[in-house]
Amino acid sequence: MKSLAIFPTLEGHGKLELELRAIQLEKDNMDRKIILELYNALALLGAGMDLLGTVGSWKNSMSDEDTLSSLKAWNKATFEELRKLVKHYEIVDFE
Repeated sequence: MKSLAIFPTLEGHGKLELELRAIQLEKDNMDRKIILELYNALALLGAGMDLLGTVGSWKNSMSDEDTLSSLKAWNKATFEELRKLVKHYEIVDFE
């Protein structure tokens, strides 16, 4: 019995799965390369281990949602810390 073109064979399905997996691996590899460059840039800027850990864990052991939540918390805490520091050292007019 002939197979109809609208019903892919199991063999064809397996090949498609492999092609889709290869595309996903390529995307995952690119994501990791971007994350590594972000990590390196932050390290060169003097970022602490807390921020580096968050960025380094993204798409590896942390979900997008957890990473975003962690970054927002870090930004908020750092902003508050800097605001207190600036308030403590109020700049005076040097003229």
